[in-house]
Amino acid sequence: MKNFFLLLLLAFSVSLSAQHFGIRAGINIANQSFNNDEIDVGNIVGYQLGLNYELMINENIAIRPGLLYATKGSSQKFPDLTAESRFHYIEVPVDFVYDLGVIDIFVGPYVGYAFKAVQDVNEEIIDIDFEEDNVKQLDLGINFGANIDINDHLYIGAYYSLGVSDISDNNDDSLGSEESIKNRSLSTFVTFRF
Repeated sequence: MKNFFLLLLLAFSVSLSAQHFGIRAGINIANQSFNNDEIDVGNIVGYQLGLNYELMINENIAIRPGLLYATKGSSQKFPDLTAESRFHYIEVPVDFVYDLGVIDIFVGPYVGYAFKAVQDVNEEIIDIDFEEDNVKQLDLGINFGANIDINDHLYIGAYYSLGVSDISDNNDDSLGSEESIKNRSLSTFVTFRF
């Protein structure tokens, strides 16, 4: 962790000419992994909107931290009901980018904080109370992806988010008993860079 912060400090010391701001918008095809075979889990479509900041380390390597609003969750079919969970996150991804020319590949961690969550149970919308329903607001994971430069100011990309933290706080929550629940999503995005 200490080396990670030293690398970030090094990145911030790079000259202003090697930095770019970006405005980003995209679509998330979100899902969640459950460790219960009785639950049939499906995708939901969410979205993302935010900013990123590209810090060039050299001509091929950059660090791209961001601040995003993103929706994640899943649909679930239990033996006796159907539900859809939708989590509203503020996410901070920190992507390490390698420039291959027109194409960039990237990987990096993200931290997400759910400030709101709802569950549609048989077409009845229920607010998830994080404390009472034993659902964690903090989500940690890793992003893997690539983007293609359209021109100097515009690029499009796609990435896979693999949640590594269990958002179920214990075995008695509103999302299903005795569950381990982890976020997954496949996202496409467009970024305007200036």
